[in-house]
Formats: sequence, structure tokens, C-alpha cells
Amino acid sequence: MGHVTRLLSRALDILYPEDCLLCGAALPLFPHPGTAPVCENCRKDLRPLSGRRCEVCGVPLISEDRLCTRCRIQPYAFSRHRSLFAYSGAIRELIRLFKFKGKRRLGRLFADYFFDVRREFGFSVAEPVYLVPVPSRARRTRARGFDHVKLIATLLAAQRGCRFCDCLTRTGGSPQKSLSFVERQKNVRDAYSPRSSVTRVAGAQCILVDDIFTTGGTADACAAVLIAHDAAGVSVVTLAMEP
Repeated sequence: MGHVTRLLSRALDILYPEDCLLCGAALPLFPHPGTAPVCENCRKDLRPLSGRRCEVCGVPLISEDRLCTRCRIQPYAFSRHRSLFAYSGAIRELIRLFKFKGKRRLGRLFADYFFDVRREFGFSVAEPVYLVPVPSRARRTRARGFDHVKLIATLLAAQRGCRFCDCLTRTGGSPQKSLSFVERQKNVRDAYSPRSSVTRVAGAQCILVDDIFTTGGTADACAAVLIAHDAAGVSVVTLAMEP
């Protein structure tokens, strides 16, 4: 029955496509299956981050230094972080629709925007590279009906010739939204644990995948778990970072 429902849903998407999620403009009939309902004009407004940034965490720099003050004083467990967009405007709204309104087709749009993660971090084609999704709370995943970060990581792994490894789980910590910078860092310190599949990343490069980079605490905590289980190194990619 589930298969029939999916086929009917796909047929309706083709015959009666949604309007653009951002501006409400009518979209062309008979869109390609899986195409995200965002018009071409709105896609042009999704401009990637630019300007000088810290070589480790990716925050904007106003000086000629290579690293920000935070990365000079207290290094992260990960070696590099790169984000696609600033977490504001249209991209903020699309992430909200993706996470909380079940617009799963946005996952492919996001994956398509990602740079070549292998080339960005200097990994050779022959080098084993694992994409590891930052795990969400089980309760949140059940409420949404899907794991939004895992979906992006799966699509990105297939597109960029990387391996996918869902080897982390969230076992503690409280919701982050209302916490201060310091509270966020403390909250996630011991919030993540390895799954049995973590043994696969031993000796390999890992790229953590997440939706939003705020303080770096979540990525740092996850990277520490992977390093403790003999990952050769950990880099991080996110859809957006707090401006």
C-alpha cells in the first residue's frame, strides 16, 4: 500500500506541481521527479558565502589573520569547517520548511548546492572519505518523520563519490535553541556516542554533515568521538552558519 501511495503522490506532483515555496510563483508543469519547488528567480537569490574567513571554523575575518581568536586560543577537534550560506533570509526559510514542514525534496536542492567536498578539503579520489551525519534527537526525528541531516548526507555521498556512515547517536544534552554560547558548548560536550559502525572510520578521513553551524560545539563534540575512534581527521560541512 505504501508503494502505491508513493506512486500516486509522485503522479500528483508531476500533474499539479506546487507553487514556489519562497515567492508563490507558479512552477512549470511536469517537473522532473524530485525537483524542489523553488523557482529559478529565487534560486538565483541563494548566494553562497564569500569574503575572508577563518581557515578552521569559517567565521568572517576583518583582519589579515588566517585564524579567528577562538581557533587560536582553543582549537576544535575538527580541522576545517565550510558552510554554504549565511543563516538568514531565504535560506533560513527553506531550512525551516525542510526541517519542520516535511518538504523533503529540498534535500536534493541543498545537496546540489554543495561544493565538491573531496576537492575542497584536498582528499584524493582514491582516499576513503566518510560522510557522517550529525545525529538529531530521536524524539525530534520521530516528530518530523525523517532525519533531515541524514537525508542530505546520503544524497551528498552519492553525488560526490564518498562513503556514508551513520555512526553517531545523540544520547544526552537538552535543546539548544534558547541557550547562550557558553551553555551550548557545555550542553553538547558529552551528548554524542558512537554506534558499532564507528569502527569503519578508523584510519579514514571523515566529513561531518549538519544543517546549521552556530558555536561549533556540536561539530566539536562529534569530531572528538570520531577522533577517539581513530579517524584520521575530521572536517565539517554545513548548509548555513549564523551570521
